[in-house]
Amino acid sequence: MRKKEDKYDFKAFGLAIKEARKKRGLTREQVGAMIEIDPRYLTNIENKGQHPSLLVLYDLVSLLDVSVDEFFLPTVALTKSTRRRHIEKQMDSFTDKELIFMEALANGICKSKETEEYLNNNKLSDFAYNKSIQKIIESTRVDEQVKNKLRKMKRK
Repeated sequence: MRKKEDKYDFKAFGLAIKEARKKRGLTREQVGAMIEIDPRYLTNIENKGQHPSLLVLYDLVSLLDVSVDEFFLPTVALTKSTRRRHIEKQMDSFTDKELIFMEALANGICKSKETEEYLNNNKLSDFAYNKSIQKIIESTRVDEQVKNKLRKMKRK
């Protein structure tokens, strides 16, 4: 027989349900009516980590499009988190022109990571390292937030 402390803690799951519900602009009463549960039951799931029945669990994750993998299989490499699924769902309605912007953003993030990794992992002299950072900072294509981060990376 399992010990009481071995049971799964549903608090993180409850918070994810609450966040997804709020993102959709739904009240507990509305969700309760949709899946035929008392709103107080939903309150306990969201705030206290009350264990939902299997049917309620299924109804909540289906209605709010929440991935349960990240809660029940945290050590397994996830293929898609809830956030990733939400972003993909939003992008399904994008035009090709809007997707070009998303692709450029993703490429920019990847290039930024590559540049930071290169600067951190290569044994450049202090002069060469700081000069590289200074040239990036001087670029008009780099936003102020990135420039501030780069300024902090300079060697003394």
